[in-house]
Amino acid sequence: MIGRELKRILQKPTAFVCIVVYMGIMILGVESDLRARYEIGFLNLFWVTENFGVTIFIQTLIFPVAAAGNYFDERKGHYDWLIQMRSGQLRYCIAKIVSAVLGGIILYMISVILFFAVCVIFIPEVRHGSTVESITNLFQSKECFWYRMALSIGYYPTVIVLAFQYSLHIGIYVLLGLCVSVFCTNRYVFYAMPFLLTRIGMYIGGFVGLYAYIPYGRELLADGGWGICLTRNLAAYAVLGFLYYREMKWRGING
Repeated sequence: MIGRELKRILQKPTAFVCIVVYMGIMILGVESDLRARYEIGFLNLFWVTENFGVTIFIQTLIFPVAAAGNYFDERKGHYDWLIQMRSGQLRYCIAKIVSAVLGGIILYMISVILFFAVCVIFIPEVRHGSTVESITNLFQSKECFWYRMALSIGYYPTVIVLAFQYSLHIGIYVLLGLCVSVFCTNRYVFYAMPFLLTRIGMYIGGFVGLYAYIPYGRELLADGGWGICLTRNLAAYAVLGFLYYREMKWRGING
């Protein structure tokens, strides 16, 4: 059931649009560096566009559009009750949660890989600058986590690992949209809700929000922060997943 739901997400036309748009936004974030043809590595480009571009605003909008609408479509056609009667409510909710999270992460990773591919094909200087030593230009240290990892497993696998760590918070935005879609009557409301909630959290949270809320464990420091990142994201997945299940249960009882 999870595989079927995931296939539905990835085959949507909006999924393709999501990939193309996000890849374009990433390129625009480092457009000046690419146009100047600096010998700057993939990891440096990715770090700059994710932390200093507008991707944090865009990803809260486009990924929920692609990955959080499956339940809304079924509820609108009253098809969700039929599936739940056949498969069970718990199994149905788990399939929706897991497929939504995986769908968002996969779409994000495809966008990032295409971003890397475009840089390689059109800007040879990026390929020449993609060395382990280029990481020290970003962090100004050979003691940083990502430099040590690149020495251990290689430069390109390290870039993929870094991108995957950044992808973990995408599932949070998708789950926010999924939870809102249970009671929402307009698809554009739950499309925009992850963006609105994260903006409110950022402006209200201040210093605390930077380290505990935004964007649910994505570490901005050079030490990697894998333990903290995974703990915060898994905790957020668990809370939002439970909330979605309780909403579905309440709706099943009260209609």
